[in-house]
Amino acid sequence: MPFARTKIQWPRLRAGQQVERPALQQALAEALATQRLVLVCAPAGYGKTSALAQQAVRLAQTAPEQALAWVALDDSDDLPHLLECLIGALEPHDPPWRIAPEALVAMAEAGVPPAQIGAELVNTLDACDTPHGLIVLDDLHRLSDAPALAFLSHLVERLSPRWTLAVTTRHEPALPVARLRALGELAEFRLEALRFSPDEARALAQCLGQDEAAAAGLHARTEGWPAGLRLALNAGARSTPGAIDRHVFDFLAAEVIDQLDDELREFLLAISVLPELEPARCAEVSGNPRAAQLLAEVERRGLFATAVDGEAGTLRLHDLFRQALAQCLVRRHPERVPQLLRRAAAAEPDPQQRIALLLRADAPEQAAEVLAAHGGRWLTEGAVHTVQRTLAQFAPAVRAESAALQIVSAQLAWARWDFTAMVQAAEQAVALAAAQPAQHQRARAYLALALNAQGRVDDGAAVLGPLRREALDDETRILALVASGWHALDMGSLHRVGPVLDEMLLLLERTPRIEYWYMATPLSRFHGLPDTADALRRHAAGVRRLTGDTPTALSAVARLTEAWLAVWTGRLDEADVLVANADDDCRWVGDPINVRRMVRQQQALMHALRGRHDAALELARFPLQRQVDHGSAWSAWQSVFLSARVAVVCGDAPLLRDCLAALDPSAVAPSARALAARARPQLALPGHLSWLEGRADEAIAHWQAALAHEEQIDVLGQAAELRLYLAWALLRAGRDAEAAATLAPAIARAQREHGPGGLLFARAPLAALMEPALRARLPQALAEPLARWARLSLGRPAHGGEPVDPARLAGADETLDGDLDDDLDHGLDEDGDGNDAPPGAGLALPAAHGAAPAGQTTAVGRAGLSPREVEVLQRIAAGDSNKLIARVFDLSPHTVKRHVANVLGKLGVASRGQAAAWWRDHGLR
Repeated sequence: MPFARTKIQWPRLRAGQQVERPALQQALAEALATQRLVLVCAPAGYGKTSALAQQAVRLAQTAPEQALAWVALDDSDDLPHLLECLIGALEPHDPPWRIAPEALVAMAEAGVPPAQIGAELVNTLDACDTPHGLIVLDDLHRLSDAPALAFLSHLVERLSPRWTLAVTTRHEPALPVARLRALGELAEFRLEALRFSPDEARALAQCLGQDEAAAAGLHARTEGWPAGLRLALNAGARSTPGAIDRHVFDFLAAEVIDQLDDELREFLLAISVLPELEPARCAEVSGNPRAAQLLAEVERRGLFATAVDGEAGTLRLHDLFRQALAQCLVRRHPERVPQLLRRAAAAEPDPQQRIALLLRADAPEQAAEVLAAHGGRWLTEGAVHTVQRTLAQFAPAVRAESAALQIVSAQLAWARWDFTAMVQAAEQAVALAAAQPAQHQRARAYLALALNAQGRVDDGAAVLGPLRREALDDETRILALVASGWHALDMGSLHRVGPVLDEMLLLLERTPRIEYWYMATPLSRFHGLPDTADALRRHAAGVRRLTGDTPTALSAVARLTEAWLAVWTGRLDEADVLVANADDDCRWVGDPINVRRMVRQQQALMHALRGRHDAALELARFPLQRQVDHGSAWSAWQSVFLSARVAVVCGDAPLLRDCLAALDPSAVAPSARALAARARPQLALPGHLSWLEGRADEAIAHWQAALAHEEQIDVLGQAAELRLYLAWALLRAGRDAEAAATLAPAIARAQREHGPGGLLFARAPLAALMEPALRARLPQALAEPLARWARLSLGRPAHGGEPVDPARLAGADETLDGDLDDDLDHGLDEDGDGNDAPPGAGLALPAAHGAAPAGQTTAVGRAGLSPREVEVLQRIAAGDSNKLIARVFDLSPHTVKRHVANVLGKLGVASRGQAAAWWRDHGLR
């Protein structure tokens, strides 16, 4: 949980110290049951939180079937943090998420419009199995983040009638209050409704064991201000406290803080730097070993503190009182403030809060070290906005002079594929870290990466060459190897990529740090290069070990790598499933844009390989139809090149012509023009266009010229594909011996690598060579494997050429390596050997809920549910929560959420209740 657990717990009411306010509570109860928005708006100390907390307790006791989520807001909250808290608060009610709840946070981090995120949450809330739900946002006035406020506006406008949003705030919120008021969907409780009446003042005095006669005078002087009344009564005040609502600090300092004994007062001043008061942390910060007893005394006296429900001994000071204590601390002991803040930071488990405390303590160097230590992992998790927001907390002058912060800026730019900004940050880090060897080396590694990504390979080599000869720590050496791989690829030295990957994997396999594996993610252009298969397989396996059953952006990329490996060895059905799984993972985690691009490219190639040309060409046109919205000009060039490869496989001359025009150096942005002019991979493409347009001799000449640069063009199996096309053209021209000589090296390599590799991309030649007369003109050693691969590619298209439904395929996903994971979503046959058993066939259902008789699982089979999904559906029908399902099947909560989402999606239902009804109607007949 990336936030304090106390943020999603309502305050615990003090026994014997609550005044019954039946009129207010009845009006609140009615509003919370019927209105879309309940607004409790008044200045500090008017009992806003207490009034809603009483309702929360009542609901928990009298209507446990209703959903209740409570979130206490803080000044530092933004949209991602708000979503994290909301997700945590809603979790006990098993919302039927259709997208990973963590993906909503990632979407917010990535700048997805708040309305889109709000729509996802509204749909989930609407599908919850609850007669009514209540979300309480306490202290909304603290929230200033514009995206968060826009999200809440969308949320409250779209909430279904079964949900209510209640907020407490000190001032008018940035919500559509006027609109909801006009629609009659707003209930307002403002200052007049929250003031204590004289009778309530007397009742409060009685609760506190004070003189009821004094309450009348105090009520008049405080004008019914609840906090002032309570504090004055607790202090036994008999004199006029003054205009308390206008001079709160003076009142608290004179009438409360100064009246405390020395030990308790100094303790409270010291711990005022903490947002929440947990005994152990209070002892560390204050240096007072009696912290637990003193906190108990604070609660006993009612000193403007609320106990946190479920957290023994932990208190939360009211803002009013904490601010007054903080001001007193600054006025009386200014020299102690930095020391106390550093102590608070040392005991703070949340890195973001620790950074904020260190910056308040005027310790930016230490704060930068914390950010440098955690920033890489945050970016790996998709928390781009978190890193950006944390960087912005540092003064511009501090950022400009800190090598560590410039390195974090370079990492942030890399995560966004903003390589211009990455070069600038890395260059500044190199200059600033001249006297710090390790940091200087890391900055140079980032600079080499950024220069290569921009297409400035010569500049990158000038930085990278000397760096590779130095002694480096593991992280920097991994970065240098990543840069080396990119450089070798762009220079056309493809034989160097495999050894670089092997060296990199040896380093990665020594560490479980997921951020290292993230920054070493292989480029898609590495697939199919000579001697890379083993390293690519190890990288995918390592990622899957580290991410486990949790769908992540990185696990989606690992599935894509496994799909390429399957293609290269001719396992096209498995590759189809893996690409579909990667697509599922990508959607589940909120479609991060860089991963979506990789998925889209691989989907296009898989569609082309399986003959699904319309789907392939639609995806291939994408880079030409819109401006690439991330990456460099050089990465955009690579995307168009892949689209050209799809056009070749599909035989689409118009698309290929458009791609060639976009690949021309004169059409490329200046930053990539020099590299595009000397790039070799596109040399084969003009020959394909000539061939498609009927100019066979011209095509042969182009292809033969391209083969003079065979290593440089051999990206994604293009060399083998080209040799097969050229051999086909030569056979048609009657040049059989030349055709055989051209084809032999491609066949030999395919046999060495135990699969057809790039030959599968030459669908048209493979189809032609299915004709016996043409095949007979080749030597048998060449013709036989070609015929076998032609049948593989053309003779048995996956499911009639239609897009693959992963639930219809058997033995997929982790079973590709023979390691059956318990979380498979794809049905195996009855004995587990994956021989294309239809889903549900021979499925043994858990005895706890009764096995479905043979022949009566046809509805389940038609729905496409996997065996695990059937088991989860049965548990849903039995009323089990996600947590219980996770325990029963020994799965992670992430996996259960995803199985539930799959079940709802495949059944076409909106809620767990509807899924349970479906099972009763179809699954148990």
